[in-house]
Amino acid sequence: LAVNIVGGEPHSRTEKERRHREHLAQIRGTLSEIEDGDFDVMVLLGHAEPSRHHRDFFRGRDGFYSIVAEVGKPTLHLHGDRHEYYEQPGSDELGLDNYIVISLDG
Repeated sequence: LAVNIVGGEPHSRTEKERRHREHLAQIRGTLSEIEDGDFDVMVLLGHAEPSRHHRDFFRGRDGFYSIVAEVGKPTLHLHGDRHEYYEQPGSDELGLDNYIVISLDG
């Protein structure tokens, strides 16, 4: 799952919120078209790490964290926002044992 998660203050809150809604709809649509046994893991690719600018994408009953919980598959979220290697298990803050965030070096 490759989505456009941009770091920093958005230039347009309206555009960002629309884009995040479209990404979530695309993810749910993709998942509805495949059988549960056809995949073993989800991988989310995005530039920015989750922050206050991305709450509308990640949090809430329709957000990505809800999708991770519903699907129940191991989920790896890769981003390059910190420009150094860093990992944070989702169980630390979110209570999601099947989710981990990794910032890649570079």
